[in-house]
Amino acid sequence: ESVYFAPYYNNYDRNGIMVKYDTTLPFDDVNSWNVFNVGSFNIKGFQGVLYHDNYVYYVPYYFDETLDDGTAVLRYNTTLDFKDETAWELAFYFDIYEDGVVADNFIYFSPHFDRNNERNAIPLRYDTSKLFQDKESWERYGTGLDTSYIGAAFDGRYVYYAPFKSDNKNFIPILVYDTTKNFGQEQSWREINIPYAAYSGTGFNGTHVVMAPYCFDLGKGDQKCNKIL
Repeated sequence: ESVYFAPYYNNYDRNGIMVKYDTTLPFDDVNSWNVFNVGSFNIKGFQGVLYHDNYVYYVPYYFDETLDDGTAVLRYNTTLDFKDETAWELAFYFDIYEDGVVADNFIYFSPHFDRNNERNAIPLRYDTSKLFQDKESWERYGTGLDTSYIGAAFDGRYVYYAPFKSDNKNFIPILVYDTTKNFGQEQSWREINIPYAAYSGTGFNGTHVVMAPYCFDLGKGDQKCNKIL
């Protein structure tokens, strides 16, 4: 009954102003909306929201260079009041991501940049059956790909990561993980090379995985968009 918005950027800077809309109330009623600033956690800037079993997970995008260890995943306990500071908790330290997907009892984060703010695909997943702040609950896998991704889709067995940018001018790899296999093993991963680039999201419609093309602004009102895949 609620819609959660991930704060990315306003007119001044990245921020941590969380917004929640109660869908049972009128959209244009100010009382339908809740706002809470997580600035006290010293984090700001997110790209995507994922929900699983009473928790809302905010995908960290902003990289604070003063935090040498990396970024933090923030989650909200929906059984508590939105403005209750104890309803919010952090898990440290990770890379930079854009969106992700929930698959069974796992949450997968789509890798965009690494801790050095460079393209280096290191997918992350969280086992929701384990403690949120326990390091053993989290897994990172270094693919070695010089590629950034935006979004992920799950078809019941495989997780597909949508490629955004790569240094390779001839092709760009869709990254695929087999969820029946070990997350940290090379054999669990494969790549599908395509001659197109710059996708900014993906989803599964029950039969097909569809990827949304990113459009580049060429100026003077012109845009260049890649093919829908």
